[in-house]
Amino acid sequence: MRSSLRILTFNWHEAYVSMLAGTGHDFDVVQRSKAGLWFWLYTTRSVPDNVCLIHPEDARRRLRSGVYDLTIAHTPVDVAFIKSAFPTGASTTPTALVFHNYRDTEIELSRSRGETHWSEHDQALEARLDGVRPIFISPGKRDSWGVDGDVVLPGIDGDVFRGYEGDELRALRVGNFLVERDLMLGGLLQEQALSGIPTTTLGLNHNLAGSGLSPSFDALKNAYRSHRVYLHTTREGREDGHNLALLEAMATGMPIVALEHSGSPIVDGETGLIGRDAPDLRRGMMRSFDDVDLAHRLGAQARRAVLERFPIAKFYSTWNHIFGEMAKPSDAPRYQGLSPPPKRRRRVLMLYGAYPATTARYLERALRREHLVVTAGPRITPEIWRQWQLENLREPPIPHDIDVSAPTSFTEIWQQLPPGFEPEVVLWIETGLYPPPPGLSESRVPVIGYLIDTHFHLDQHLEWAPAFDRIYLAQKAYVDAFRSRGHDASWLPLACDPEIHVPGSREVEFDVGFIGSLVEPRRVKMIEALMGHFRVYVDRVFLEEMASCFSRAEITWNSAANSDLNMRVFEALAAGCFLLTENLPEQAGLQDLFEDGTHLALYEESSLIERVRHYLARPEERRRIAERGRAWVLAHHTYDHRVEQMLQDIDALAPDRREWAGKGTGVGTHGQVSQVTDGSRG
Repeated sequence: MRSSLRILTFNWHEAYVSMLAGTGHDFDVVQRSKAGLWFWLYTTRSVPDNVCLIHPEDARRRLRSGVYDLTIAHTPVDVAFIKSAFPTGASTTPTALVFHNYRDTEIELSRSRGETHWSEHDQALEARLDGVRPIFISPGKRDSWGVDGDVVLPGIDGDVFRGYEGDELRALRVGNFLVERDLMLGGLLQEQALSGIPTTTLGLNHNLAGSGLSPSFDALKNAYRSHRVYLHTTREGREDGHNLALLEAMATGMPIVALEHSGSPIVDGETGLIGRDAPDLRRGMMRSFDDVDLAHRLGAQARRAVLERFPIAKFYSTWNHIFGEMAKPSDAPRYQGLSPPPKRRRRVLMLYGAYPATTARYLERALRREHLVVTAGPRITPEIWRQWQLENLREPPIPHDIDVSAPTSFTEIWQQLPPGFEPEVVLWIETGLYPPPPGLSESRVPVIGYLIDTHFHLDQHLEWAPAFDRIYLAQKAYVDAFRSRGHDASWLPLACDPEIHVPGSREVEFDVGFIGSLVEPRRVKMIEALMGHFRVYVDRVFLEEMASCFSRAEITWNSAANSDLNMRVFEALAAGCFLLTENLPEQAGLQDLFEDGTHLALYEESSLIERVRHYLARPEERRRIAERGRAWVLAHHTYDHRVEQMLQDIDALAPDRREWAGKGTGVGTHGQVSQVTDGSRG
C-alpha cells in the first residue's frame, strides 16, 4: 500500500470522519445535508488538515477520472451515489460501506424519514452489496444484518479527552436528534430522569428546549471536563451499549450514569452507575452530585477501561489493514499542475451568483482543495439561463452552502454562517448575474473583489470598487483606471482547471474549431471567412464537453471580445490543443504570459487565412507548440495558482475593518448584467 491513499467519503458524522482522517491518508469529503445544514459542523470537530470538503458534482467528476484509490460509504445512498458516477452504474473504485446502525433500527428510522433504501421486505441486500465491502462498527451490528464483514470498533484518543474536574453541578448529555431517535437513544427516558436536574444538552435537537451545538470543539471538551456527571441511555437491541459521545466522556474521566444494557462498557459501581428506569437513573445522578469523591473515583476507572478497550491506535491499524487489502494502486495524480499545498489553511467566505461554468466556480473548486470555504449568494434563474443560451450546459447549478435571493444584505448572509465558522477574508467574484451584496463594505474582515468583465462594464466596476480592500482584475488594461482613483488594484488573469480542461479523445474531423458564442459581428465575419477556405467546426458547449470538442479540429481558433484575454486561451492550452489566438494590444497582457510560436500562435485579422494555411501544413510544429503550451499553462496558469496569489496578499490587508464600518456600500443600483459576461462567454 502506498504511504498515502486518495479516499472519498461522506460527511454524515464529523467525529467519525475525523477518526478516519487520523489514518494519515488524503480524504475528499462530500458534504451532505443534516437537518437542513449542508456544511461541516465546525463546532463539533475542526476539519483535519488532510480533509478536503467538496460538492457532490466535483466528487462525481473525480470518481469518473479515476482519482480515488477507494471510497467509503456510510449509507446505501452513498453507494448509489458512487455507482451513479459511472456510465454502466458499476463503480470501478473499491468501496466499503460502514454500517452505523442495527438493521431494525435503520429500517424504522428510514421509514420515519420517508426513505426507501432499506425496508423490512428488502431481500436484495446481497445485490446492494455487490462489489462493496461491509464494515461494522460493532459485533452486534454485524450480527443484526446477518452479513459477514469486518468489525472496526471506534477508537478514543486519551490525549485529546482528559482532565475531568466536575466542579459544575450539572448533568451533561451529547447527541443529535435524541427525541427523534428515541427508539435507539432513549431521549424521552432521559427527559423523565432529568426532570428538575440542571442539565446541558449539546447537539442538533430541535425538539429539546435549551439544546444547541457546542460553540467549538474545545468548548465540547471543556463541557466533558466541567460537568459533574454524564447521562447515557442507548436501548438494548436498538443500539450498542456505547456511542462515541459516551466513550469521549469516559476518556475525559467523567462518572457515567447509564441505562442497563448487556453491551455497556459501564460496570455498576466500578466505572459508573447503572439504572433500569428513569428513577434509577435519577438516583445515580444525585449520588454523583452528593459525593464528589465517588464521582472522581468512578470517572478515573472509566477512563482506564475505555482506553484499554477502545484504543485509537487499534482503530487506525485496523482501517489501514483494510485499506491495504482494498486499494487499487492508482497512478493518476490527485490534482494535476497544481501549486504546493499552502502553509496555512484559510477560512474563506466566498460570495458569487452561482452557475456551473463561471470563473467563480473554478476558483471555489481550487480553494476547497486546501482551504475551508463557505459559499453564499443567489443562483442563476431559468430566465437568465435561456437569455444566455446555456441550453448546452448540462451540469445543473450547484447550490451554495448559504442560498439566498438577490438582493440579500451582507449582514443577513453573515448571520447565516455555520456555527463556529469564522471567516478571515471575504471573496466576492463577478459572474455577471448580480452586483455585490448591499453592506459588503461593513465587513469586519478584509474583502477581496475579483472583477472579470471590466472590458464591458468599466463604469459599473468603478462604482463597486469602494466596497473592496483589494481588487483583482481579469483584464490588465483597466488596472490603471482603478489605481488612479486610489483603489488597491492589480491584474490577476483568468486560468484553467486541470481536472476539467483535459486533452480530448475525439478523432480530428475539421481543420479549424471554435467553441464560443457568435454574437459579436467581427467574430462572425472571421468565422465566415474561415468557412470559405477550410473545414470549420463551431459549437457552444461547456466544461468537459468543451475540452473534448476542442480535439475535433487540427487548430483551435480564438477571437477576443473587445480585446479581452479570455478563458478560452487558458482552457484550450490545458486541453492540449494547438491554439491560434488573436494578437491583442500590448496592454491586454497576452504577450506577458505566452510567447508566439512557443506556447501558442498569434494572428492579425488581415493574416488569419494565411496563418491557418501555414500551420495546417506543419503538423509537427503544431504538436510541439501544443505540448509546450499545455506544460506551460499547467505550471503557471491554473486556478490554484490564482488562489495562491490571492491568499498570499491577505496578510498585507488590515486584519480588522471595524474602523471602516459605514464608509458606504460602494454598491450602486445596477441590476443584472444581460450581455456577454464572465469571460467564459467572451
